[in-house]
Amino acid sequence: MASNTIKITVNGKPYEMEVSESRTLAEFLRLDLGLTGTKIGCEEAECGICTVLVDGTPVDSCIYPLFKAQGAEVLTIEGLAEGDKLHPVQKAFLDHGAVQCGFCTPGLIMTAKALIDENPDPDEQDIKIALKDTLCRCTGYVSVIHAIKSAASEIRGEGPIPWHRPETMEPLRVVGQPLPRPEEMDKVTGRARYADDYVFPGMLYGRTLRSAYPHARILN
Repeated sequence: MASNTIKITVNGKPYEMEVSESRTLAEFLRLDLGLTGTKIGCEEAECGICTVLVDGTPVDSCIYPLFKAQGAEVLTIEGLAEGDKLHPVQKAFLDHGAVQCGFCTPGLIMTAKALIDENPDPDEQDIKIALKDTLCRCTGYVSVIHAIKSAASEIRGEGPIPWHRPETMEPLRVVGQPLPRPEEMDKVTGRARYADDYVFPGMLYGRTLRSAYPHARILN
């Protein structure tokens, strides 16, 4: 298989590596750099889960040819926070309960970041249009939209929008109150690992082989 040299900057760090010409950007990030925060959902650019920014533009990295990013600056979920300080979008996702299973969270956050960079004051319709190709099966998007509005407000210097908590009776001030999930921080920073993110020495890979015939009688 033909290979070539890629020169690329990822999360502020320059790389120069010999890689296959058929490599996608997602494969490079996950397999060559070990940045598994970028998740793979459909591998057909239909779900938006793999979204990263190439020179500030959101792209579906699962089908994006690596060599199309030659000389580019790539930003992934791992590069969004500044040390221990979360980006306002990441913090808003935590504050507004916009993180559940977390698998789609990196794609949502990177898409939101690109939107706010382009439009610092997006309304609900702007947000819905930006997210139309980024699927989330857990949240129903309501908390995601609130989080993006809050992050945009904070970035504009107007402060985050408070999360509306339902009124509770005095006996329920502690028990029954929503609390931060301990795993949420890993999910908004790309540190959360799922089955496909694990690699072991000598690891074997398998795939499903399906019948070529939708209906047939087995004779032998």
